[in-house]
Amino acid sequence: MLAALVPLAFPHSSWFDIGIGLLLIGGVTAMFNLRDAIVLGLRRLGRNPDPDRIFTHICMAVLVAWIASMLFGTDDPRLQGSAPWFYVIGAGLSIYLFKFLYGATMRAIAWLFGDR
Repeated sequence: MLAALVPLAFPHSSWFDIGIGLLLIGGVTAMFNLRDAIVLGLRRLGRNPDPDRIFTHICMAVLVAWIASMLFGTDDPRLQGSAPWFYVIGAGLSIYLFKFLYGATMRAIAWLFGDR
């Protein structure tokens, strides 16, 4: 991921896009490694966690932190008061909503195409 910081020094070139791509790949890899570490730690404590559920929680935390960092530091008068909280909470809940919809869609497809 550190190698991706070098192309970011050239903001108006294709190297910048390459750097962003490397950072995204590194970020997703770091999230999977964090998930594996949490699963391993919970298994050592005698629990049997679901890795997909843990990854969902990690994605929610990253999305909420990203949106909060954009919204709470702004001087935009439309985002003063309690308005940013609706965006932050809604973004966090949307991860769980999409996970539910994905699961429901996969169950419906399995039911429709003979996996009954």
